Amino acid sequence: MYKRSIEGWAKHWDFILIDALCLQICFIIAHYYRFGDFFTWNSRNAYRTSAFVLILLSVVVAAVFNTMHNVLRRSLWLEIRSTVIQCAIVFGGIVLLLFSDKASNRVSRIVLYLTMGGYFCLGMITRLIYRRLLIAQRKENSNRVMLLVGDGKGVERAQAAFTRHPEEGITIRSIVRVDGDSGVGIDIAAEYIRNEWIDEVYVDVTDSSLLPMDLIKACSEMAVTVHQAIYLDEGNGDNLLLEKIAKQPVLTTSINIPKPEQLLIKRCVDIIGGAVLSVLALVVLIISTPIIKVTSPGPVLLSFERVGLNGKKFNMYMIRTMYMDASSRPDNQMRIKGIGEFLHKWSLDRLPIGFNVLQGTMSLVGTRPPSVSEWESYEYHHRARLACKPGITGLYVVCGGGRELSFEEATRIDTEYIVNDKTLFVLSFTAPDFGR
Repeated sequence: MYKRSIEGWAKHWDFILIDALCLQICFIIAHYYRFGDFFTWNSRNAYRTSAFVLILLSVVVAAVFNTMHNVLRRSLWLEIRSTVIQCAIVFGGIVLLLFSDKASNRVSRIVLYLTMGGYFCLGMITRLIYRRLLIAQRKENSNRVMLLVGDGKGVERAQAAFTRHPEEGITIRSIVRVDGDSGVGIDIAAEYIRNEWIDEVYVDVTDSSLLPMDLIKACSEMAVTVHQAIYLDEGNGDNLLLEKIAKQPVLTTSINIPKPEQLLIKRCVDIIGGAVLSVLALVVLIISTPIIKVTSPGPVLLSFERVGLNGKKFNMYMIRTMYMDASSRPDNQMRIKGIGEFLHKWSLDRLPIGFNVLQGTMSLVGTRPPSVSEWESYEYHHRARLACKPGITGLYVVCGGGRELSFEEATRIDTEYIVNDKTLFVLSFTAPDFGR
């Protein structure tokens, strides 16, 4: 029988409890620094309540926002990032609760500031130390004895993966080569499993024709757990999802698999931002429409066909700033004098794109929306740009630095955005680029 690891936030309950303990220690020390005692804080109602709320908040934030995700494997930068998120939300939560309860004047701000600063430092240092000790313990007390089955490339890949992740506690008892090279022969592998201590069998073949179905069937009869690795191109291994379609089990791979709560937050931000842009667009339209109509008869609101999520076409809206016969005019006289030049200079003609954001065909942040003619010339790797909604702004604006990017550069940057999900970075450090 295979004992499956706990999934979700509960998998790292020990880290969560240690983190909550660190927060309490920092709160007590901060109180001592402010008032000069360790114990009388418990007799002050506001501080007693705050101590309880802080424990609750630290656990809830870790569970809801999954700030301990991949804590045994993540890099130092990701550790710092997760710690900042944990501290910021806990601090915001306690401040909001104190303010709502009208108790903010009874709890020292110095105590809260010192608590959060200490929490960041002590919490992160404690996690790093505990993680190192835990990995060393698992490596020393390997409790998963495996038989590795595969061809040359598959065996090398599996061995490298087990070496990189000693926290899994895996010991390879022997190797079965399905391509006939050295190791336990595939013809006696089932007998070897029957007579030896083998907890699990790990199968990794890069050629599906070499998949040892007879051995897998024999393992099933012996009730030995079998793990079958899936051969994917480099970069897809982190984005796997086991689910059901029409009640049939399937293994789904994608360039990125965001969490439902991430999509919900992004959509809420889009709705708020799109609503603001749409209101501004209506104001500009009310003011500019009579002037444009008188100066240059014709439609005021234009639509341009663009290609959006997964190749679905949509109309992107803009306010007309050029004369209807602009193509026959000199370059410096193409824009409607006065109003057209003003709208274009301040990018107000792009405000109706907020309608697209509200509709859901575009997002505030995303990839650069291609035209139909551009889309028709796409090669396979260009198609990756359509894996998310096009955006008003995006990583291409940051990397472009005001210059026009080449088509391949834009493709690389857009794909990098989708893979690495730099939404918050882009929102913080870019200005809108409506019309590129």
